[in-house]
Amino acid sequence: MRYREFLLLFGIILLCNFSYGQNFIKPEGARSAAMGNASVMHKDLWGVYNNQAGIDNIKDVTIGAYFNNPYMIEELSVQAVALAFPLNTGVIATDFMYYGYTGFNEMRVGLAYGMGLTKHLSAGIQINYFNIRNMSHEYRNRGTPAGEAGLQYRLFQNFIIGAYVFNPTRANFSDSNVERLPTKFRLGASYTFSNRFLLAVEGMTDMTYDPVFKAGAEYFIIDKIYLRTGVKTQNPTEISFGLGFRYQGIKADIAFSEHPRLDYSTHIGLNYRF
Repeated sequence: MRYREFLLLFGIILLCNFSYGQNFIKPEGARSAAMGNASVMHKDLWGVYNNQAGIDNIKDVTIGAYFNNPYMIEELSVQAVALAFPLNTGVIATDFMYYGYTGFNEMRVGLAYGMGLTKHLSAGIQINYFNIRNMSHEYRNRGTPAGEAGLQYRLFQNFIIGAYVFNPTRANFSDSNVERLPTKFRLGASYTFSNRFLLAVEGMTDMTYDPVFKAGAEYFIIDKIYLRTGVKTQNPTEISFGLGFRYQGIKADIAFSEHPRLDYSTHIGLNYRF
């Protein structure tokens, strides 16, 4: 078996195990990926995946696209798009995600709403529909709705606490635990030093596997350029790093995460604010 074919087979087995047992594939955004996915306290468009309370401060119509190429294998790639519309009472957003290839793929479509409840507290909720298509399985096409929600609290100007739950109703593709969507809880905080350096920490658990701890940092090095790095203790530990660029309504991000047994994964994100 050629090296590429072996990586594809091993990667599919690994990611499918994460999908049903620990992580349904979720595109967290390139900024988050660079920071070890310590992002439950972030305020940006990709709150549709990380914490819906984080979309509450979007002031203009914003569209974003995200691409992830795990271990440089095309068949494992993840693509996502998100679109947010500010309203008088909050922000409504929708997203679509596709992962995989013809023989095995996962899709998600979601509708989110985030709003500020008080000067310091914001909340968000989202309803999704998930679909798995597996041509080698007797259940070739399975789907289920599932929800998620989050809170963010600004304790003081530079300190934000975030909390998030995914699938609190324990939605399932079937009666089999193999096809169960996980129920995940995330709690984290971030602190911004002098408006140039942001430090974020987060813990995540799904009540089945050991808790995962994440930490990330973002530094505004020069005008319009951000430097990021992060670490995630998910077995095995992953290291990540990346860059961000901001110019008027354009935000471009790139990140790389390293799996010690496989290879690098590339994350690319592009947002445009009208």
